[in-house]
Amino acid sequence: MKNRERIVLFFGLLTTLGWAQQQAPKVEIHNGDISATLYLPDKDMGYYRASRFDWAGIIPKLEYKGHTYFGKWFQGYDPLSHDAIMGPVEDFKAVGLEDAAAGEAFLKIGVGLLKKDDGDKHSFSKTYDIIDHGKRKVKVRTNAVTFLHEITSDKYSYSYEKKVKLTKGKPQLVLQHRFKNTGKLPIESLVNNHNFFVMDNLSIGPGYSVTFPFTLTDKDGVPYAASPEETGLKDYAKIEGNKVVFTKALIDDFAQIRPAFGYDPNDPKDYDIRLENRKAGIGVQITCDQPISSLAVWSAPQTICPQPYINVKANPGEVYTWTITYTFYTL
Repeated sequence: MKNRERIVLFFGLLTTLGWAQQQAPKVEIHNGDISATLYLPDKDMGYYRASRFDWAGIIPKLEYKGHTYFGKWFQGYDPLSHDAIMGPVEDFKAVGLEDAAAGEAFLKIGVGLLKKDDGDKHSFSKTYDIIDHGKRKVKVRTNAVTFLHEITSDKYSYSYEKKVKLTKGKPQLVLQHRFKNTGKLPIESLVNNHNFFVMDNLSIGPGYSVTFPFTLTDKDGVPYAASPEETGLKDYAKIEGNKVVFTKALIDDFAQIRPAFGYDPNDPKDYDIRLENRKAGIGVQITCDQPISSLAVWSAPQTICPQPYINVKANPGEVYTWTITYTFYTL
């Protein structure tokens, strides 16, 4: 009987999780060239309710000319899992963690005020208790969704607007950000767009490449092409100057360059990345109006992720903006 009860409980859990995914609020937008589905933030029913990534801008599907660019890349599903998320999602460095005592609050932009545990360092893979979710508003248009997130506290307060837009008449997805510090203390963070690309559901391996406008080097300026084994790519990919070319399928493993150098930290022109899959015959160009401050490339069996970081800094009353543009194309 115990085994039967366990089986019933297991399938009941699967049914509940499947139902939760179906019930998560979402919207669809289009511009005539591109269509996209977005999950909406919701502390009770949202698809993603963990404490790592910004809850705004989750895109489980984007389609252009019959090709898809995002999708589910992870095994299983738990809304409280730190990486159960899809699309060009953003992860902000924690603010105020070092000054908070265990049990006190620290700030995670796009998520809320989190409860510090006994550890001295923030762990991206840990799901922290959310003390204050803040206030959220969502405005939906035919080709765009605007998310507003506001946090008010004794230490840190902000008004953060993020607009996800499909440019009319162009094969473009644009992420427009406006972050205003409405509190008493300066806010300084680092944000990376994890870019969980899943191109036509093709597993990562031969056919995939990531190209940058600069030669990839280590911190001393030595080109990585001379010693790819030091990058973490293992034997899954090779570096050809400014290009990462995958040569072997990833199976139950991951490959990465963390960190990568070679960019000019003062020039936004170096934030110009091309990701292509020649088997699918598709690509995407990623640009930003702010310079790269740190860089990584990470890949798992079902996703490939160029991860550029930028600095985010705003003194009380100041506004900081940045815009990321994705231009989709066929080869």
